[in-house]
Amino acid sequence: MQSIDNQGYTNCYFPIRCSKIYSDVCYGCIELKNVTLPPFLKSISDDVFCGCINLEKLNFPETLTKCSSSFYGTNINVIDFSKCHFNNNWRGRVELSFHPLNMKELRLPQGVETVCVSGEGKLYVPSDVKVIREWHGEKCKEFHFESPTPPEMEYKLNNCTIYIPKGSTTAYFAKFGETNKYIEE
Repeated sequence: MQSIDNQGYTNCYFPIRCSKIYSDVCYGCIELKNVTLPPFLKSISDDVFCGCINLEKLNFPETLTKCSSSFYGTNINVIDFSKCHFNNNWRGRVELSFHPLNMKELRLPQGVETVCVSGEGKLYVPSDVKVIREWHGEKCKEFHFESPTPPEMEYKLNNCTIYIPKGSTTAYFAKFGETNKYIEE
């Protein structure tokens, strides 16, 4: 797929058999509102949709195994990778780094072990996640953990609402402290 220039395009359709979207394809397309991702897509490279300020939603196919795009400068409120299964990188673990500007909710994919993410919305964390390295600005105030064992975090959670599996309050309280609210689901 060639890069599309910013000539007022509002829709983008990728070929049905497209398996990889390369860097900067739609970068800065400020009029872009609708994107149809192909059903067999496996990889999205760096900054594919950055600066697409009118882009509000993307539906990611279950076949997606890698995404290194940050979605910075879009108006996407919900990033949902929960049905995707990301592959291991060369170090034997999966890492995911995200910096969406207006994110309200991020649902992580299966297979991710280490997360470096920023935003101010809700973070849904599958049981595969072992480490959350950074949360720039520490604006997130709501976490939804799937595992009864809390992940390692490189920063302190303060005044957050933490949703956890039944019976795991003691483990999370011991890890994250008394300044947070714990709700068992």
